[in-house]
Amino acid sequence: MQDNQTLTILFFGDVCGGAGMRALRFSLSKIRQDYHADMVIVNGENSADGYGIDDKTFADLKASGADVVTLGNHGLEREEIIKTLETTSTLLRPENFQTGTPGVGYGIYDLGSVKVGVGNIHTHSGIMGAVDSPFKAIDRIIKNVSKVTPIIFIDVHGENTDEKEALFMYSRGKVSAICGTHTHVQTMDEKILDGTGYITDVGMCGAKHSVIGGDIELSIRKSRECLPIKITPSDTDAVMMGVKVEIDKVTGKCVSIERLTISE
Repeated sequence: MQDNQTLTILFFGDVCGGAGMRALRFSLSKIRQDYHADMVIVNGENSADGYGIDDKTFADLKASGADVVTLGNHGLEREEIIKTLETTSTLLRPENFQTGTPGVGYGIYDLGSVKVGVGNIHTHSGIMGAVDSPFKAIDRIIKNVSKVTPIIFIDVHGENTDEKEALFMYSRGKVSAICGTHTHVQTMDEKILDGTGYITDVGMCGAKHSVIGGDIELSIRKSRECLPIKITPSDTDAVMMGVKVEIDKVTGKCVSIERLTISE
């Protein structure tokens, strides 16, 4: 039974195309109940046919049980999502996208017994030149959210493991958890330091038999022949990857972080 002193957050990595959407649609509600989750966060930046997010996939993720949806480098590729970003507080784009980008990079959410801050940040890797400093962004989030609640959960989207770990070391003791996304490959380095939980990448929600969620043959051709082939998502049985994070409601310190890999 869940300890009333702790908050349980489930965070699932990049939802990749139809396989990932299907798995969450049919399984997320039960998973939430099984783990007694108080909050579910999902990275949805590849939910619309493998690239970006649209109004339909955002609505489906919310209906499936996601409280907050975070994004990344593909998050603004679908033009229709721009208006949604401007009108909803539960869809977050990276806080360090350039000034003037529609939407917000963090939010504070009232769960009744406790308030939770959720932030979205992009590393320089993979989108160099298009984002401001992720370190300054996390400083802003900490400064503003900590006035309201000590519970701060950060999705760091990016490629380089060293940059993600540097952000973790920089902000340890100041946020509850930093969990990485983008590579679609779940790492095995979960840890807690100074009350901050960390994992370099939580993995993806997408086709189990694939190349990071993409069609196998197309992915092989692109790499083998060095061709600019657009990869479509694979649609085999899905796997859902993420983490379960438990946080002390009073101190905001992470007390446990556990990898999740759930087959469809």
